[in-house]
Amino acid sequence: MTAPNRRLILGTSLLILGMVVLSLTSADPDRSGAQEATGQIGDRVWLDANNNGRLDSEEVGIAGVLIELHGDANTDGAPDGTTPLQTTTSDTEGWYVFDGVAAGPHALRIPVENWDVGGALHGCLSSAPTTIDADTFVDGDDNGFELPGVGIIAGPVTIGPNRPTDPTIDFGCHRPVFDVAVVLAAAEPTPLFPGDLVEVRVEIRNDGTLNAESLAVGATLSDGLVLADPDWEQLKDGTLLREVAIDVLRPGITATVALQLEAAAPGEQLVTASLASARSVQRMPNGVGFEDVDPPVEPAGFGVIVEGIGSPPAVEEPASESPAEEPESDPVIEAPIAEDEPADEVADSPGPETPEEVDVEVEGAVELPRQAVSPADVVAPAAQVDDTPVLALTGAERDAGVLLSLILMVSGAILLLFENRDRLVRPAQR
Repeated sequence: MTAPNRRLILGTSLLILGMVVLSLTSADPDRSGAQEATGQIGDRVWLDANNNGRLDSEEVGIAGVLIELHGDANTDGAPDGTTPLQTTTSDTEGWYVFDGVAAGPHALRIPVENWDVGGALHGCLSSAPTTIDADTFVDGDDNGFELPGVGIIAGPVTIGPNRPTDPTIDFGCHRPVFDVAVVLAAAEPTPLFPGDLVEVRVEIRNDGTLNAESLAVGATLSDGLVLADPDWEQLKDGTLLREVAIDVLRPGITATVALQLEAAAPGEQLVTASLASARSVQRMPNGVGFEDVDPPVEPAGFGVIVEGIGSPPAVEEPASESPAEEPESDPVIEAPIAEDEPADEVADSPGPETPEEVDVEVEGAVELPRQAVSPADVVAPAAQVDDTPVLALTGAERDAGVLLSLILMVSGAILLLFENRDRLVRPAQR
């Protein structure tokens, strides 16, 4: 092969190779160009009152929600890094939009500060069910996936020539109710005497929609009543405390604990009880639990009457007769004589029998298993196949590729130029 032919082949090859390198470098999705900063992503944050994951016609938006736009190069639905590309805030009707979005995959995040006290989403949880794949281009479904300590994320959302805008990324949030109440069961009307025992039943009722745990009740007594129950602890300030021995109290369930007391002095005695401890099993994305919607302003309570020793209720007799008084030295307490009972059937009345010890009772369920942290089990997004382009270049690599392609094309052009010049010169020399 002659030198001119080799120069022609080499020059053409270099020129073609340079064009191929330049084409591959320009094909990178992150390459800045005419499509960059032209896309749009958005839609709405709304209050999902019935928690069905769908934006119903009567449901309203949530204003003031901070939303971040992030890159998602590996299309796993999670933001790349912690620094957002853009931030915006939902308007008075819950609408939001990101303008000037570059081509490529993105992820959205509602950061945890939205759940701080006074934040737009304080007291809320992400709706369930959730359409985790946000790239379905379906409007009005909840695309938010809740991650503790991270917030709510949605993605990937891909912007490109075939989809320059995506106005379908919605976030549904609902407000659960945490409401645990304490009620005292009514005392039996039987008169008490010093030394008698009485059982009070304390009911702990879950009237909300969230599971409750770490339950404990407290009680206070008048001076004429004494604790006679080993399951209760008497604190230094005289109040009583008992932890409720169940793992989780589910919505609609009532747990009952018994409190046994001894009458110590005559007079009207008061028993009160209140919730000493209760917290929600579920947490907001910032890790904070829910507050009881109606903490008791005054503890539940009722009074019992303790009669004095030697002073049982009097029996009505004819006005001409006076009831005989018992000598103070007589230690036997007798029951009153009923008019229709013979005197020989009257028995000593030491008061009500000591009630048997009652463990925690739970109505509506035999076993209370611990439930998930949120209405939908919180798990990390499933790993997806990495469909990042084979040629994913950094800015420096792209610049180097462009330079290489230019060098190849210039070299090829020079060789072809010399070859053409020689071809023109050779006939003239002849």
